[in-house]
Amino acid sequence: MRRAVSFPRKANLFSLGLIALALILFIVLLSLPLYQFNTLLYTKKSGNTFVGDDRYVAARADVDAVVQQYRDQVGYDNVAETEDVTQRVNSKGETTS
Repeated sequence: MRRAVSFPRKANLFSLGLIALALILFIVLLSLPLYQFNTLLYTKKSGNTFVGDDRYVAARADVDAVVQQYRDQVGYDNVAETEDVTQRVNSKGETTS
């Protein structure tokens, strides 16, 4: 013989289900940033140098050395290096970077 479930009990079960679903969704949303992260390891700024210039090569060598040191310490080879070069035209009409 099957017993009928009363309305308040159905409402309570429905509410518990919604709370469980919200909790699962909350955990999934919080875990998303764990899958990919970025970190700023080292910044080397060398003003008014051009790509290929001696000062640029020296600054680039410093950054490469720090990245290699980080790879050796952590043992993680999948480290990406990014570089931004900004070129401007000064008041004399000369292009600087």
